[in-house]
Amino acid sequence: EDNCPSTVDGVLGNLGYLSPDDLKGSRKFVESLNLDPELLRNGTACECGAGIGRVSKGLLLDLCQRCDVVEACSHLLSAAPDYIGNEAHRCRFFCTQLQDWQPQKEKYGKEDRRSR
Repeated sequence: EDNCPSTVDGVLGNLGYLSPDDLKGSRKFVESLNLDPELLRNGTACECGAGIGRVSKGLLLDLCQRCDVVEACSHLLSAAPDYIGNEAHRCRFFCTQLQDWQPQKEKYGKEDRRSR
């Protein structure tokens, strides 16, 4: 990961051209879950192993109010706000390995709506 360029092509191993189709497939998968649309719109998503935040930018921020971006590689995570762009203010960025990450209790459920 230290040698991985901070680009879509870099995080997808020179297969960046697959990103649009991958995001379409991910959107179809989320839609198939039949989740409460209000819960999604007002909730927080989490992109784990986020790299530069490709899925946050291309999918999760379209569906949710906020997104937690978790990535162990500091140079990829430091590129995420610029890659995500104008919507980066809706994200929180965590530089940690997933096994060490401690998400807030009840952050990703109905209780999240009441804490606003």
